[in-house]
Amino acid sequence: MGHAVALVEVVGMIPGLYSHIAAMALGAALAGLGAWQVQALRYDARIADMQQAHAQASADAAQKAMDATIKMQRTKDAAIQQAETRAAQNAAAAAAARRTADGLRDTLYAFRASLPSLAQPAAAVAADTAAELFGHCAGALTDLAIKADAHASDSLMLQQAWPR
Repeated sequence: MGHAVALVEVVGMIPGLYSHIAAMALGAALAGLGAWQVQALRYDARIADMQQAHAQASADAAQKAMDATIKMQRTKDAAIQQAETRAAQNAAAAAAARRTADGLRDTLYAFRASLPSLAQPAAAVAADTAAELFGHCAGALTDLAIKADAHASDSLMLQQAWPR
């Protein structure tokens, strides 16, 4: 009889056992759901960190590109300013050269007009002076041509060497 009473007590406890098992299953499910939520929050935080790092990298790259553009623009503006200054200097030098050439032409015309009235020795001295002047002009023209050829060669080399 003692066994029967124990069996009745165990059977009477079975409905309570089921409720404990159900409570444990519900607790395990809630714990799993909580762990799932915590992991989701961790991943969301990592994704937010990655998005923030990407946004910062994009902003840094945009700033670097803007700085490079500003630097190139300033370099271009300086080159244009220097070219305009050189053009003004060249125009002034060309005007001075034209005035000098006009004065030399007038001197040569006056010299040629005076030749018939000169005596033989004076005409010889004048011819020697004109020959010497012509020699100086020819030398200066030759030097100018050499410099112009060197400049043209340098310019062509730079154009050909420029990256495309």
